[in-house]
Amino acid sequence: MARKKKKTEVDKLLCTRCDKVTINKSNAYVSYSFFAVDGRMPICKSCAIDIYLKYYNKLKDERLAIFYTCRKLDVPFIEDIYQAAVSNRQTYIDKNLDDKDYRPEPLFRYYMSRIYSGMAKPFGDPKTFDDGSQFTDINGKILDKDDLKKNEIEINETKIKELVQKWGHNSSMRVEDYMYLESQYDEMVDSYGEPKDYSSKMYFKDIAMTALDIKKMRESGGNIEKLIKMRNKLIEDANITPIDPNSREKTPPIGLVTKMIENSEPIIAQDKKYKDVDKFSELSVQIVGQLAKMLGKQGDVVDEYNKYLKEYELDLDKILEEIEDE
Repeated sequence: MARKKKKTEVDKLLCTRCDKVTINKSNAYVSYSFFAVDGRMPICKSCAIDIYLKYYNKLKDERLAIFYTCRKLDVPFIEDIYQAAVSNRQTYIDKNLDDKDYRPEPLFRYYMSRIYSGMAKPFGDPKTFDDGSQFTDINGKILDKDDLKKNEIEINETKIKELVQKWGHNSSMRVEDYMYLESQYDEMVDSYGEPKDYSSKMYFKDIAMTALDIKKMRESGGNIEKLIKMRNKLIEDANITPIDPNSREKTPPIGLVTKMIENSEPIIAQDKKYKDVDKFSELSVQIVGQLAKMLGKQGDVVDEYNKYLKEYELDLDKILEEIEDE
């Protein structure tokens, strides 16, 4: 029986970022990502910390820097574990206040030593970034899964409060669910016009909620046939019809108004300078005319191109005469 060949240095996988450090238990952090190598990140610890430091130098915010590093490396971000890492690092700093040579380790190192420990079990034993907080608002604030329930979301703060008030509070609702409802409502307004009474407004909201249920059911692989029938029945009961651009009773979207005006009362350019404001005709003369002339063709296109050249050609003799006169 042939002896198994011993693994050599050449066979070992090096860090995909620096291409210097071997990926093993001591040199790379634990990872449950799809891209993990033998349960480890495909980059070394030094490169992972370097990514964190680059985010920190850019954002000047440790919490956001940890969040974005977790997102890039497919590590879950858990607020309580982040706070524990901050507290633990501060304890080490306080213990070494008298040591002038002491330099605190980057916060990401403390975070990674805890995120896959027993400390994470109360939070569902998260494995990848999808298991933790996954969103930030327009101001960079990290949004936790329970933020809606805690009334702490700021998409901006006023907007999210308006959405919760409009659509109702539900602990299972996510930020994107509220945004989807709003987009569905806006699409109905664009298609059918602004609802003018209470019943129409409630129909719009019920149709949007049913559309959200269809979306979730479709994503989970469930049967959406009943929900689609329910949505169609709501639209039928609402007795709403798409906007007629020629109707003056409803206010159509600006796009329909513009199209209607362009079709019925088009602007007729009288002044020569308005005939080719985008220079497309001139560009056509330059390209087509030049190609035709290069190929030895004759005709109106070439004549127009020659006329165009004549307009911008330089009279060298005249220029030399002017120079001599000066």
